[in-house]
Amino acid sequence: MIAAATTKRKDAERRCDSLNLREIVRGISEAISPLERVATNLFEYDALKAAHRTAALITNPVGKPTNINLDTFVCAKGYAPHQRAIEILGALNRGFIPGSADRDSGAVPTFKILALPWIQSNTSYWFMFDSTKKGSQYGLQYKESQPTQLEGPNIVFKTGEIQYKATTMFDIGHNDARIWVGSKNTNAA
Repeated sequence: MIAAATTKRKDAERRCDSLNLREIVRGISEAISPLERVATNLFEYDALKAAHRTAALITNPVGKPTNINLDTFVCAKGYAPHQRAIEILGALNRGFIPGSADRDSGAVPTFKILALPWIQSNTSYWFMFDSTKKGSQYGLQYKESQPTQLEGPNIVFKTGEIQYKATTMFDIGHNDARIWVGSKNTNAA
């Protein structure tokens, strides 16, 4: 019985010695669930092409094309969409199709990456917009109805404290968000 166990152990050691690194990595990746593998990096070149196709279909209020040219990619800094966007941009800058050995040209233009460090939730979400349409008609708006006004000084006799007061009135929002396209990075929305 001991001889049989020793033989099995030696056979197992021989098999382990004969495995190469590629087989070990393949075994590990097969052990990871498919959902975990997909969730690690969903932003790919096909998603970028889909964003451009979606932007081409957006119309203005009277049904005419808005001619949106997506040129800025917005994502959370340091997360998978940001890293993959850098890789895709590198391939597009060289004139290649990202993630392919084909030497054909990419189907979408290059873009700027706006990686925001303060996005702490929904870090897999990403968006693209046309930066040429920023202004009073499209995009994010900051409207100030009363500029900053400083009041004071008010001197408190008892404590010697000097008090100042500042007042301002503004609104932050958006006027027309149709120049933005984005994804939850779930391959479903």
